[in-house]
Amino acid sequence: MKQEIYDELETSVYLEHLVETKNENEIEKLLKIKKHKIINNREIAEFYSDLIKEICDLKIKTPTAHLILSHLYLDYENNYEKSYYHLSRAIYYGSDEAKWFMGIYLLGNSKMQPFLKPHPKTGLEILKKLAKTTENTTVQSLSTSSAASYIVRNFNIKEISEEEKELVDSYSSDNSLIITDDYFFLALFYAGE
Repeated sequence: MKQEIYDELETSVYLEHLVETKNENEIEKLLKIKKHKIINNREIAEFYSDLIKEICDLKIKTPTAHLILSHLYLDYENNYEKSYYHLSRAIYYGSDEAKWFMGIYLLGNSKMQPFLKPHPKTGLEILKKLAKTTENTTVQSLSTSSAASYIVRNFNIKEISEEEKELVDSYSSDNSLIITDDYFFLALFYAGE
Protein backbone atom coordinates (compact mmCIF):
# COMPACT_ATOMS: atom_id res chain seq x y z
CA MET A 1 0.00 0.00 0.00
CA LYS A 2 2.82 2.43 0.86
CA GLN A 3 4.45 1.73 -2.50
CA GLU A 4 1.20 2.47 -4.32
CA ILE A 5 0.85 5.80 -2.49
CA TYR A 6 4.46 6.65 -3.27
CA ASP A 7 3.95 5.78 -6.94
CA GLU A 8 0.88 8.02 -7.18
CA LEU A 9 2.72 10.90 -5.50
CA GLU A 10 5.64 10.47 -7.87
CA THR A 11 3.31 10.39 -10.87
CA SER A 12 1.42 13.47 -9.72
CA VAL A 13 4.67 15.43 -9.24
CA TYR A 14 5.75 14.47 -12.75
CA LEU A 15 2.31 15.38 -14.14
CA GLU A 16 2.48 18.77 -12.39
CA HIS A 17 5.84 19.36 -14.07
CA LEU A 18 4.32 18.49 -17.45
CA VAL A 19 1.46 20.90 -16.76
CA GLU A 20 3.92 23.70 -16.01
CA THR A 21 5.68 23.08 -19.33
CA LYS A 22 2.36 22.55 -21.18
CA ASN A 23 3.81 19.46 -22.83
CA GLU A 24 0.55 18.15 -24.28
CA ASN A 25 2.03 15.01 -25.90
CA GLU A 26 3.63 13.79 -22.67
CA ILE A 27 0.56 14.74 -20.63
CA GLU A 28 -1.61 12.76 -23.05
CA LYS A 29 0.68 9.71 -22.91
CA LEU A 30 0.73 9.68 -19.11
CA LEU A 31 -3.02 10.16 -18.80
CA LYS A 32 -3.68 7.29 -21.23
CA ILE A 33 -1.66 5.07 -18.90
CA LYS A 34 -3.43 6.32 -15.75
CA LYS A 35 -6.96 6.73 -17.18
CA HIS A 36 -8.56 3.47 -16.07
CA LYS A 37 -7.04 3.66 -12.59
CA ILE A 38 -8.29 7.23 -12.14
CA ILE A 39 -11.77 6.54 -13.51
CA ASN A 40 -12.32 3.30 -11.59
CA ASN A 41 -10.98 4.23 -8.16
CA ARG A 42 -12.75 7.01 -6.28
CA GLU A 43 -9.80 7.77 -3.97
CA ILE A 44 -7.39 8.04 -6.87
CA ALA A 45 -9.96 10.09 -8.81
CA GLU A 46 -10.20 12.54 -5.92
CA PHE A 47 -6.40 12.64 -5.67
CA TYR A 48 -6.02 13.63 -9.35
CA SER A 49 -9.23 15.59 -9.98
CA ASP A 50 -7.84 19.10 -9.36
CA LEU A 51 -4.84 18.40 -11.54
CA ILE A 52 -7.04 16.99 -14.32
CA LYS A 53 -9.24 20.11 -14.10
CA GLU A 54 -6.13 22.29 -14.35
CA ILE A 55 -5.01 20.40 -17.46
CA CYS A 56 -8.42 20.89 -19.07
CA ASP A 57 -8.31 24.60 -18.27
CA LEU A 58 -5.01 24.96 -20.17
CA LYS A 59 -6.90 24.60 -23.45
CA ILE A 60 -4.22 22.36 -24.93
CA LYS A 61 -4.96 19.25 -26.97
CA THR A 62 -5.43 16.64 -24.23
CA PRO A 63 -8.52 14.60 -25.12
CA THR A 64 -7.81 12.00 -22.44
CA ALA A 65 -7.92 14.66 -19.71
CA HIS A 66 -11.35 15.74 -20.92
CA LEU A 67 -12.53 12.13 -21.17
CA ILE A 68 -11.37 11.43 -17.61
CA LEU A 69 -13.05 14.57 -16.32
CA SER A 70 -16.25 13.66 -18.16
CA HIS A 71 -16.30 10.33 -16.31
CA LEU A 72 -15.52 11.94 -12.96
CA TYR A 73 -18.35 14.45 -13.32
CA LEU A 74 -20.79 11.75 -14.43
CA ASP A 75 -19.81 8.94 -12.05
CA TYR A 76 -18.94 10.83 -8.87
CA GLU A 77 -20.84 14.12 -9.04
CA ASN A 78 -23.83 13.34 -11.31
CA ASN A 79 -23.10 16.61 -13.08
CA TYR A 80 -24.45 15.80 -16.53
CA GLU A 81 -23.82 19.21 -18.04
CA LYS A 82 -20.12 19.29 -17.12
CA SER A 83 -19.72 15.65 -18.10
CA TYR A 84 -21.24 16.33 -21.51
CA TYR A 85 -19.10 19.44 -21.98
CA HIS A 86 -15.87 17.53 -21.33
CA LEU A 87 -16.99 14.58 -23.46
CA SER A 88 -17.61 17.06 -26.29
CA ARG A 89 -14.14 18.57 -25.78
CA ALA A 90 -12.57 15.10 -25.91
CA ILE A 91 -14.39 14.47 -29.19
CA TYR A 92 -13.30 17.87 -30.52
CA TYR A 93 -9.69 16.99 -29.71
CA GLY A 94 -10.02 13.68 -31.59
CA SER A 95 -10.76 10.96 -29.03
CA ASP A 96 -12.38 7.96 -30.73
CA GLU A 97 -13.11 6.53 -27.30
CA ALA A 98 -15.14 9.65 -26.48
CA LYS A 99 -16.99 9.26 -29.79
CA TRP A 100 -17.83 5.68 -28.78
CA PHE A 101 -19.25 6.88 -25.47
CA MET A 102 -21.32 9.52 -27.29
CA GLY A 103 -22.67 6.83 -29.63
CA ILE A 104 -23.63 4.65 -26.67
CA TYR A 105 -25.23 7.58 -24.85
CA LEU A 106 -27.26 8.49 -27.93
CA LEU A 107 -28.52 4.91 -28.25
CA GLY A 108 -30.13 5.53 -24.86
CA ASN A 109 -28.05 3.07 -22.85
CA SER A 110 -26.55 5.34 -20.27
CA LYS A 111 -26.43 7.22 -17.03
CA MET A 112 -26.40 10.34 -19.22
CA GLN A 113 -30.04 9.83 -20.20
CA PRO A 114 -31.45 12.39 -17.72
CA PHE A 115 -29.46 15.07 -19.58
CA LEU A 116 -28.96 13.75 -23.11
CA LYS A 117 -32.06 12.65 -24.97
CA PRO A 118 -31.63 9.37 -26.85
CA HIS A 119 -31.20 9.68 -30.60
CA PRO A 120 -30.62 6.07 -31.69
CA LYS A 121 -30.22 6.83 -35.40
CA THR A 122 -27.33 9.24 -34.74
CA GLY A 123 -25.81 6.97 -32.10
CA LEU A 124 -25.86 4.02 -34.51
CA GLU A 125 -24.28 6.10 -37.29
CA ILE A 126 -21.45 7.16 -34.94
CA LEU A 127 -20.79 3.55 -33.95
CA LYS A 128 -20.92 2.24 -37.52
CA LYS A 129 -18.47 4.91 -38.68
CA LEU A 130 -16.08 4.14 -35.81
CA ALA A 131 -16.27 0.41 -36.54
CA LYS A 132 -15.00 1.15 -40.05
CA THR A 133 -12.59 4.06 -39.56
CA THR A 134 -10.91 4.07 -36.15
CA GLU A 135 -7.33 2.93 -35.80
CA ASN A 136 -7.91 2.16 -32.11
CA THR A 137 -8.58 -1.60 -32.09
CA THR A 138 -10.34 -1.49 -28.72
CA VAL A 139 -12.74 1.21 -29.91
CA GLN A 140 -13.21 -0.68 -33.18
CA SER A 141 -14.23 -3.86 -31.31
CA LEU A 142 -16.49 -1.94 -28.94
CA SER A 143 -18.11 -0.03 -31.80
CA THR A 144 -18.66 -3.15 -33.88
CA SER A 145 -20.23 -5.08 -31.01
CA SER A 146 -22.31 -2.10 -29.81
CA ALA A 147 -23.67 -1.26 -33.27
CA ALA A 148 -24.33 -4.88 -34.22
CA SER A 149 -25.97 -5.61 -30.89
CA TYR A 150 -28.29 -2.63 -31.34
CA ILE A 151 -29.13 -3.71 -34.91
CA VAL A 152 -29.98 -7.33 -34.03
CA ARG A 153 -32.11 -6.24 -31.09
CA ASN A 154 -34.11 -3.68 -33.06
CA PHE A 155 -34.25 -4.88 -36.67
CA ASN A 156 -34.37 -8.05 -38.71
CA ILE A 157 -32.19 -8.92 -41.68
CA LYS A 158 -34.82 -7.70 -44.15
CA GLU A 159 -34.88 -4.17 -42.69
CA ILE A 160 -31.22 -3.17 -42.88
CA SER A 161 -28.67 -2.05 -45.44
CA GLU A 162 -25.97 -4.26 -46.93
CA GLU A 163 -23.38 -2.32 -44.92
CA GLU A 164 -25.25 -3.07 -41.69
CA LYS A 165 -25.58 -6.73 -42.65
CA GLU A 166 -21.80 -6.91 -43.18
CA LEU A 167 -21.28 -5.36 -39.75
CA VAL A 168 -23.58 -7.92 -38.12
CA ASP A 169 -21.91 -10.74 -40.07
CA SER A 170 -18.52 -9.56 -38.84
CA TYR A 171 -19.84 -9.39 -35.29
CA SER A 172 -21.48 -12.82 -35.39
CA SER A 173 -18.41 -14.50 -36.88
CA ASP A 174 -16.16 -13.48 -33.98
CA ASN A 175 -17.33 -15.23 -30.80
CA SER A 176 -14.99 -13.09 -28.70
CA LEU A 177 -17.07 -10.02 -29.60
CA ILE A 178 -20.57 -11.40 -29.08
CA ILE A 179 -22.43 -10.18 -26.02
CA THR A 180 -23.93 -13.27 -24.37
CA ASP A 181 -27.53 -12.04 -24.52
CA ASP A 182 -27.19 -11.44 -28.25
CA TYR A 183 -27.08 -15.10 -29.30
CA PHE A 184 -30.87 -15.26 -29.04
CA PHE A 185 -31.28 -11.95 -30.92
CA LEU A 186 -28.84 -13.06 -33.62
CA ALA A 187 -30.93 -16.18 -34.22
CA LEU A 188 -34.10 -14.10 -34.58
CA PHE A 189 -32.30 -11.56 -36.75
CA TYR A 190 -31.02 -14.12 -39.24
CA ALA A 191 -34.39 -15.90 -39.23
CA GLY A 192 -35.92 -12.61 -40.42
CA GLU A 193 -38.15 -12.20 -37.39
